[in-house]
Amino acid sequence: MSASATAKSIPGRDQLLAAIRGWEYEFHPMLNAAYTLMRLHQGAVTFTEAAQWGLFADRRIMLMRGIDRWVEGATPIPDAEAFLHTETVGSVVDRLAWISAMLSEAEDEPDDVSFEDIWTQLDDIANGYQDLVNDLCSGIKRVPVISKAWP
Repeated sequence: MSASATAKSIPGRDQLLAAIRGWEYEFHPMLNAAYTLMRLHQGAVTFTEAAQWGLFADRRIMLMRGIDRWVEGATPIPDAEAFLHTETVGSVVDRLAWISAMLSEAEDEPDDVSFEDIWTQLDDIANGYQDLVNDLCSGIKRVPVISKAWP
């Protein structure tokens, strides 16, 4: 599968990164959730009260779970022998959003060594996202099942 489109419209790596970075993208529930996650992570650096962290965590979980539900409905039921991935697609997207928020801050100081490290980390996780999506779409990998009772 290509990096730009997979399965029933699960965004590819490049589409996801563009959305997370706030660049122009077509409407898609996963892309909107990914961008919102990045904005949440950007805002979290200013939190000073515990209540803010609680609201942040609740919203973040809701967005990740929404991504996981979308992926569950857009991918085939995995083979019985499918390998279990260690995290859900929603949590991978959340990590990409968090690293992208860090990158936005690092862009103010592009000569900083950490800027290059952050870009490398973002690229590595984005490649892992694409591999995971490809494996889910072909039914050779599955993700952890989150309880229906979980938000």
